[in-house]
Amino acid sequence: MNFSISPESQAPGTQGCSNRSMTECARLVGGPRSQGFAIAHMGDMKMDEDEKLAADESERAAQHQAVKGEARQEMQAEIARHTQQSDEQKEQAAAIGEHLKEKAIRELIVTEAEIERARIAARVSQVFDYIFFIIYSLIVLEILLDLIGARESNAFKNFIDAMTSPILAPFKTLVPDIARGRFELKISYLFALIVYVLLHLAVNGLLRLLAHRKTAI
Repeated sequence: MNFSISPESQAPGTQGCSNRSMTECARLVGGPRSQGFAIAHMGDMKMDEDEKLAADESERAAQHQAVKGEARQEMQAEIARHTQQSDEQKEQAAAIGEHLKEKAIRELIVTEAEIERARIAARVSQVFDYIFFIIYSLIVLEILLDLIGARESNAFKNFIDAMTSPILAPFKTLVPDIARGRFELKISYLFALIVYVLLHLAVNGLLRLLAHRKTAI
C-alpha cells in the first residue's frame, strides 16, 4: 500500500516522495524514526488483515456448522418419519391379521354348524326314507294282492289291508277301479303311490335346503 505525505508535513529532503511508499520515503529521508513509523503502520495493517481473515474463517465455520446442523435435523426428522410410518404399518398389519384371524374363526364356527346341520338332516332323511320305503312296499303289496284276487278271509290279506287302510283311505274313491271277477286293478292305489313318491322327494329336498343353509358372516 502507498502512502502520500502532504508538502507541509514532509520533512526536509522528503519532497517529491508523495508517490512513493512510506518505507521508500523513510529511506530517502534517512531518519530512523520515519522508518519505524512506516514499519509500525504496516504491522498494524497486517494485523487488521489477519483479524479480518480470522473473522471470515470463523463466519465460514459457523455457516458450515449451521448447514451441518440443519442437515442433521432433516435427517433425524426423516428417520423419525420413517420410524413412525413403520410403526403405523406394523399396527395396520397387526389389525388386518387380527381381523383375518377372527374371520377365519367365525367361518370355522359356521362351517362346523353347517356340518352338524347336514348330519342331522342326513339322519332325518334316512328315517323318512325308511318310512316311505315301508309305505311303498305296503301299497305295492296291496295292489298285487288285489290284482291276483287274494281271498278276503286270508290273514295276510287282512293284515296288509289293516296296515294300508290309514295311508290309502284318502284315495279309495278317487277314481273307479278296473275289476273282473275277483281280480281288480286299483287305479286309485297307483295314484296314491305316485303322490307318496312326490311327497318323499319334497321332504328330501327340504332337508337338503336346511342342511346347506348359509349363515351371513
